[in-house]
Amino acid sequence: MDPDWHSGQFFHNWAGARLAQPLYLWTNQFFPPLLLGKLVSWFTFLTELGLAVAFLIPRAWPVAIWVSLLFHASLLEFTGTTFNMFFYAMEAAVLAFVTWPRELIVIFDGDCGICHRIRGWMSRIDFDRAFSWQTLQSGIGDRFAVPRAALEQRLHLAADGRMSSGFRACKLMLLYHPAFYLVVAVLLAAPGNVIWASWWRRIVVGLLLAFFFPVFNPIGELVYDWVARNRYRLSSGGACAVEPGSSTS
Repeated sequence: MDPDWHSGQFFHNWAGARLAQPLYLWTNQFFPPLLLGKLVSWFTFLTELGLAVAFLIPRAWPVAIWVSLLFHASLLEFTGTTFNMFFYAMEAAVLAFVTWPRELIVIFDGDCGICHRIRGWMSRIDFDRAFSWQTLQSGIGDRFAVPRAALEQRLHLAADGRMSSGFRACKLMLLYHPAFYLVVAVLLAAPGNVIWASWWRRIVVGLLLAFFFPVFNPIGELVYDWVARNRYRLSSGGACAVEPGSSTS
């Protein structure tokens, strides 16, 4: 309700004088005085109010989560700051609107050294034992009617029976892993020089958006498929053979 926000004065002084934000200063020269600041201020009002309404409608939650992530990430990219705990609190809050699966089964190649190392790393920090790791050689694919050939080509994740594979499965494994959010928080809370830290946060958030945003899925799938095809050559120490019918959890 601050009049300076309504007029655009606050945002103009903040972005122009205090932050000396290059993009804002360059764009502002093409607008009448305070108009750009006013547009950004009112866009912020409408976005935040729209999110409040969207989170009251369960069907709108997926879109609302993405809008919230993109909006607050854009603020961080623009300013280089988390506004103390504001960024962390807003992004952590959307986790309350996520449907968390009760059963997570990862189906991987038991003869792949890379797969075993990934399982080992993730299992060490899976304190709740939320993930059950099953080798494709165990025959677990029959339970979900997934052909053996498909399991040999890609890692699969069954979340309450809903099957995902490849790059998408890898992304979901991270999103369903509580420790992942602690790692992100630590990376964003980079200490040291203020200028260095602001650029570090921008890089981390930019990479996370590039990894998880659906627009970049084709690139992720290409990289994943290349690694999957060459996983035996990339595995140092050779294959980790598992007898048919065995499994790990």
